[in-house]
Amino acid sequence: MAAVTKPDKMLGGARFLVRLFFRAFPELRRDIMETEQTFTRGPILSTLLKFALPVLLALLLQAMYGAVDLQVVGKFGTAADISAVSTGRP
Repeated sequence: MAAVTKPDKMLGGARFLVRLFFRAFPELRRDIMETEQTFTRGPILSTLLKFALPVLLALLLQAMYGAVDLQVVGKFGTAADISAVSTGRP
C-alpha cells in the first residue's frame, strides 16, 4: 500500500516557489489577482503567456538540476553512474 502524503506537506515547496516568483514579479501578481483570466474570452496571447511562464520556469529549473547532477556524478562516479543519471527521469 502506498504511503499517503499530507497535502500541506506536498504543497509546501510549491507555495514557497509561488511566493518567490511573485516577489520577483509583483506586477504579474497584481494583474493575476485583479482580473479574471479565461481562455474563452479576451486576448488569448497574454493569458497564455501568463499561464505558460511558471511552466517554462519549472522546466528550466529541472534542466539546470539535471545538468548539475550530471556534472557532479561525472566528477565522482563511474561510466555506469553517468549513464544512470543521464537516462533517468524523476
